[in-house]
Amino acid sequence: MKALLPVLFLLLAMSAKAQTFQSPESVEWDEANQRWLIANTDDGKILQQTVGQSPADFASGCTQGPYGIEILDDVVYANDGGRIRGFSLATGTEVFNLNLGATFLNGLTTDGDSVLYATDFSGDKIYRINPTTSAFYLLTSSLPAAPNGIIYDAANERCLFVNWGSNAKIKAISILPPYTVTDVMSTTLGNCDGISRDQYGYYYVTSWSNNRLNRVSPDFSGTPTALSTVLSYPADIDIKLDVIDTAGVPNTNSNTVVYIPLASSAGIDNEQLPESSLHFFYNAGSETGIVDVVLPMHEEITITVHDLSGKVVFSELKTPEFAGKNYFELPLGQLTKGTYVLTVQQQNWSASKKWICQ
Repeated sequence: MKALLPVLFLLLAMSAKAQTFQSPESVEWDEANQRWLIANTDDGKILQQTVGQSPADFASGCTQGPYGIEILDDVVYANDGGRIRGFSLATGTEVFNLNLGATFLNGLTTDGDSVLYATDFSGDKIYRINPTTSAFYLLTSSLPAAPNGIIYDAANERCLFVNWGSNAKIKAISILPPYTVTDVMSTTLGNCDGISRDQYGYYYVTSWSNNRLNRVSPDFSGTPTALSTVLSYPADIDIKLDVIDTAGVPNTNSNTVVYIPLASSAGIDNEQLPESSLHFFYNAGSETGIVDVVLPMHEEITITVHDLSGKVVFSELKTPEFAGKNYFELPLGQLTKGTYVLTVQQQNWSASKKWICQ
């Protein structure tokens, strides 16, 4: 058995080796396993990424995707050309494969119980699928524009979906016969790709025309508000619900995925995050500090530490891995006892925290 251990460790390392994003198309937060799943379209895989870590392989086998991905029970489903595949969350092995005969399945959502809804981008259609029985049928087959991202709206017994093209409207389709399609909101956005909803009822839509994540009020009044983070052909999104919600956004053009804190949805401006977004621990034994911070933008930060007299005892530029939660280790050296102030600053945002060195 001892002779086999090195081989087993090598196989485990190979199976979990770091990967790179290649035309990431869709993300999904996996609450049970505390990770993001990312549809990596160019290599036919779904990747997994835990906070602060590099992406790694999770599932493979898609031949014309994956595009939209969605978790239902213990399976993540993926649009793959004209079919939907399902992969076990526990093992990543394929456990479902259903050919709908569609042209180009793109957006995917679930009612959280037993049903999936999928958009056919090229066929201008929306499907209803029961993965338990493999039964499926069309809700509509004559949409005026190419439907893209889709989300289930239980309170109103409908699905909301965004569309391709200029001045793209947000539309809804009833999940009850006769499956009526209605306009919910007119916009000046173009080529809308993804739509998701935070815990406060705000909707978020990605658009290729302004390369932004756009916030929409729960009642669809007013106009969309573009958030500050510049994106690069942002695709299908998901939101991790937390004290401060986080949107996972794949950038198809730049082969990146960014994680954007949605502080504004809780009544807080994105550029004035609360002190709770910044945590700090100083280890006198190792003379190092650990910074745990939620960043609104993926850009360089300056971290400074000063005492109450204003004397700067540490200052350093850092490059975060992404917008959202990041961790940094600071070589502070031996500090004298007293009160200090830690400040983390970006171009249009900063947060500070007092701490006592004892």
